[in-house]
Amino acid sequence: MKLFNLMCSSVFLLGSQLAMAQEAAFRPYFFIETGLGENTFDQAEFNGFNVKPNEFSLKLTTSYQLTPKWSVSISASSSNTYMDEKYSTDDESAYILTGINYNTALYSLVGGYDIALNDDWQVNFNAGVIVGKEKKATYICPLPTSFLYFSHTCYSDKAISTSYDEATKASFIVGTSIIYNFAKNWGVKLAYKFSGYREGLRQSALLIQYRF
Repeated sequence: MKLFNLMCSSVFLLGSQLAMAQEAAFRPYFFIETGLGENTFDQAEFNGFNVKPNEFSLKLTTSYQLTPKWSVSISASSSNTYMDEKYSTDDESAYILTGINYNTALYSLVGGYDIALNDDWQVNFNAGVIVGKEKKATYICPLPTSFLYFSHTCYSDKAISTSYDEATKASFIVGTSIIYNFAKNWGVKLAYKFSGYREGLRQSALLIQYRF
């Protein structure tokens, strides 16, 4: 029993020394990631419109690896959605088309924890905050009953009334990703994040990573 305890203590001590050696040899570094991402709102309400915006956009992330396991990242992406709905006038002689163009720039700040599966593969778990800078334009356009509704959109050049609104919203964001390091400074990442932004925002992305 004493021999077993001695062996366990030796293994633990050796592991601790190796971990300390890795920490001592580690040098913090920056890395950037870019690629195609998708922003999907579970549901969002705009001036009475209940919609589920879904759009692909370019995503950019700048990160700093503090230790072999811990990092901090700042990300940016955007979402732009147009939606409209047709209303009839009281005498039903014409229709009014209300269109909304919604644009939001999304920024997130997260802390990440890395788990190395082997020399080439690693998994990351992260959590932080997301902030959205929203811009919304609402247009009201006349639409005669004889007009083909499906071929019509309502923007400022056709509107009889236009209004603009801006807002800033924030929420939590959590996510995970898997990274494959295919070269010394290069990797590819598949990422997924969920946020409470609006009624729920899901972000997925395929990114190329370069480490400085």
